[in-house]
Amino acid sequence: MCSLTDENQALSFEEFNKGLQFLHFTPPLYISRDDFNLVASPLLNADAELSYEGFASLMKLELKAYTSRKAIAAIQRNRGTPTGDLLFILKMIWSEVEDDAEHKVYVMCSVVIECVFLL
Repeated sequence: MCSLTDENQALSFEEFNKGLQFLHFTPPLYISRDDFNLVASPLLNADAELSYEGFASLMKLELKAYTSRKAIAAIQRNRGTPTGDLLFILKMIWSEVEDDAEHKVYVMCSVVIECVFLL
């Protein structure tokens, strides 16, 4: 597996899948080449590999997509009842807002108001 200290400082499709095996999920995680290209293509270098920065960007994009799916499911499932899923969504939003405390408060208030109206 690429440790990002090898010569090219990048992860190939094969190295990415080898890394997934180290997570020891049951069933094991695997991504097809087509799916890898689909999600990573804007971030791949000329050798079709992910740099460290590309990998970090991909993980952030996938975490945002996961958070969006969780938000939609939680709102549909829990109309009128705040849950851990909704708190998770608020925490994810909080972690992505600028470090400016006043801006964080504004964004969080906006999100809470939207959630209340959606519920």
